[in-house]
Amino acid sequence: MLLSVLTWTALGMSVVAFVVFVYLTVRSTVGKGKDRDGVELQPHGALSDITELAKALGELTNSFQKAGPALSALVASILFFLIATLGAGLDKIAK
Repeated sequence: MLLSVLTWTALGMSVVAFVVFVYLTVRSTVGKGKDRDGVELQPHGALSDITELAKALGELTNSFQKAGPALSALVASILFFLIATLGAGLDKIAK
């Protein structure tokens, strides 16, 4: 019973967080291919060295910090969906 409640609550929160993500994405007026400062984003090439990988992970962390609430809403939606999936799986196993 408790797992079923957990599953449905997490699934509901996943939907709510995804709706917030969509709303924030549609509402934003940021141009495609530019960040908030108006600087062109450039794709990174292939990473062949561990130091380049560490540098790229650092840049990714900075990007997440600058991304704002839309990315947080998307991550929350995915997290809640994974919790709901785990709860549904455990509920099936328990029965």
